[in-house]
Amino acid sequence: MAHKLILLILTSYPLFVKTDLILESPVTPTVGTWGTWGNWEECPPGEYATGFQLKVEANLGYSATSDAAHDDTSLNAVKLFCNKPGAKGIAGNSILSSEGNFGSWGQIYQCDVGLVTGFQLQEELHEEKSDYDDTAVNNVKIICSDPSLLVLTGDGIDWGVWKSVQHCSSKQAVCGIQTRVDLDTPKGNDSVGLVSLNMKCCDVPDPTSCCPKDQIEAVATFDNQSPEDRTFHFQSRRGISITQKERAVMSVGYSMKEISSGLKANFDDQVSGHNWEKESSITWAQETTKEISLNVPAGTKLSLEQVVGVCRNFRVYTNEFAVVEN
Repeated sequence: MAHKLILLILTSYPLFVKTDLILESPVTPTVGTWGTWGNWEECPPGEYATGFQLKVEANLGYSATSDAAHDDTSLNAVKLFCNKPGAKGIAGNSILSSEGNFGSWGQIYQCDVGLVTGFQLQEELHEEKSDYDDTAVNNVKIICSDPSLLVLTGDGIDWGVWKSVQHCSSKQAVCGIQTRVDLDTPKGNDSVGLVSLNMKCCDVPDPTSCCPKDQIEAVATFDNQSPEDRTFHFQSRRGISITQKERAVMSVGYSMKEISSGLKANFDDQVSGHNWEKESSITWAQETTKEISLNVPAGTKLSLEQVVGVCRNFRVYTNEFAVVEN
């Protein structure tokens, strides 16, 4: 039997550039002079911080003589875990600046879907007393770009006050870390562990900056082997499909409106077999589904094909369908 092509149109559906930003911890001036800064450590290209881990020495108990057995240092290091956007729940590569000598590594905390976009430090204020056991920074909170603006609190010691939140600019995420640690003071002479923390924010590129293409995809098959005509029902897809990776990128500040206009401009400019300019606003909105019905004659097998646009991880489901008789 010769193939018959029938076009079926469903008419019922109604250059970002910044510079990297350094987030400096707002520690007390006196405390900020202790220790030495380690090297900057950065995530691999294309990756951003998605989680963190603390190295903490447990509470040793106060001693007026501040001897080695009772000299608390509390937080000694902060490690960041890097990954590509959308790698949900995976620790990935780790980066670490300077590290204190005491304590052990605790739990790994991970953002759900988003990226790390800020932090907050809990600092114990310095006491001008010769017998006082200083510990400087004791805990860290990480700000994630998840829709709920998730805040992850580390497993450090609850000493001191929380300083102001440090946050990346819109469309940026944390990509590097530098820590200042007291490494030179002998244990028992009031070693304080981690003193200060800086993080680097990098631009998260526009996810719609991609080379678009369109293709025809088989989306359903209807095989009517009965002696009578039958009506088949199908949930058709329409609009922009967004993957977990793109949701992670969007969470740092890209709106659905920006995604829609960026993809539309890309597809309108390309030369292809599909006329993208005729697509309605529904094609350029977030994906929806709608049931359609198709009558299939007795003893006939039909395939339903749809024009789909692909641009990086985005898929754009159009209003152009074709019924192919097999």
